[in-house]
Amino acid sequence: MLKPVPIRLRAGLWMIARNRETIPPLPAEGRTSMDLPRDAEREFYATIGYLPLGDHAIRADMVERLAAMARQAVARKPRSARRAQQASRSRSPSRRRRQRRRRRHAQRHRPTRSANGRSSPQPSARTSRRPRPNRR
Repeated sequence: MLKPVPIRLRAGLWMIARNRETIPPLPAEGRTSMDLPRDAEREFYATIGYLPLGDHAIRADMVERLAAMARQAVARKPRSARRAQQASRSRSPSRRRRQRRRRRHAQRHRPTRSANGRSSPQPSARTSRRPRPNRR
């Protein structure tokens, strides 16, 4: 409904309803926004489908599209912020966490004496688990 002919029709109806002899300047065909004249009647532009915002009038469907994009960005933001926070934590762990990791690593790989007297590393926790079945 924001095609040139319906816009002109709305402008004509606005002119008749307000008992005016002229129509305020219309936006050029295909324009999604325009600068408002200084003495512009804001109600007129709202009537023809352009929302007056400050010194500009923006086509209503463009405002709706921008609002939808903003809603999507806000809805995505908490998730992406949480992912970034988790990623930064995993990249640079706290000092205590690093110390715990080092201790666990050292305990897993501590050498033990075998029957022949040679040192060999302890088997890690992963090797003591059952093997996974093949899924095909």
